[in-house]
Amino acid sequence: MKCSAKEPIFVSVIVPVYNDTERLVLCLEALQNQQKGRLSLRYEVIVIDNNSTEDIKSICEKYHVKYLFEKKRGSYAARNKGIKTAKGEYLAFTDSDCIPNLYWLEKGIAKLIEHPDTGLVGGHIQVFTTNSKQTLGDVFDLAFAFPQHHYVHENHFAATANMFTSKNTFDKVGFFNQDMASGGDYEWGQRVHKAGLAQLFAFDAVVKHPARSSIKAIISKSYRVNRNFNSKYHQPVPSYKQLIKYIFELLAIYIPLFQAYRKTAHARATIKISFYQRIQLFFLLFAIHYVKTFSRIIEWVKLRVSKL
Repeated sequence: MKCSAKEPIFVSVIVPVYNDTERLVLCLEALQNQQKGRLSLRYEVIVIDNNSTEDIKSICEKYHVKYLFEKKRGSYAARNKGIKTAKGEYLAFTDSDCIPNLYWLEKGIAKLIEHPDTGLVGGHIQVFTTNSKQTLGDVFDLAFAFPQHHYVHENHFAATANMFTSKNTFDKVGFFNQDMASGGDYEWGQRVHKAGLAQLFAFDAVVKHPARSSIKAIISKSYRVNRNFNSKYHQPVPSYKQLIKYIFELLAIYIPLFQAYRKTAHARATIKISFYQRIQLFFLLFAIHYVKTFSRIIEWVKLRVSKL
């Protein structure tokens, strides 16, 4: 649907949050200061409190944004609640730890409107660190986190830290799978792709995302993403062939060694890191391979047992 310059475009910005009040303030300040370019934009900001222990409501009142509460734990349940409440025909998604650039909303929505057959637009996610001395977690995320262009064009989804779509798209393909702890954006993106809707990348629709500075956070994310691996691919009962593949990946040590070497070389070409950091990164990548494989095996066992 193309809109004339005289027709105001109403957008609902959806932000799920669990605690994280300090970074939520930065996010809301950035959203409050969005600049309007050639589009005639009006927008609302909807913050969905995902059963936090911190006082999210007071912050929302301070910034005059809509506050919702979602008891069911999980960011996709929170996003679904926001979608159902949203008044806008167009929807913009970001996270409480993100800082949208001044023209983020205008650039993302413009891309969506210019291509009416588009199911989603993924914006650029710029990872940053405030640490004067980079931690190993910083190095990992600066090199590898959120390759949104690759997600959109190769994997057919967009990370919901920076995504634009429409109510009409959700009407066609359904809501996020709120039973998934992680990977729900991937699973939803596959449905958009299968529906024959285009997926575009908007480099100029930028949000800044902090790097995960701790190794524990990196490992935790890897486990969380991969424990829903089969669910992402709509395989409720994974095959024994997959289990054999996972066991092979555990035993064939040359696989993680080669992958760690290749990715470390990529990181060195992407960001400036010392020789010592390269060694640390190599062993972290090696460890992550086993975390991924073990988490997939655990999920395989749980899915098989649940069908007995």
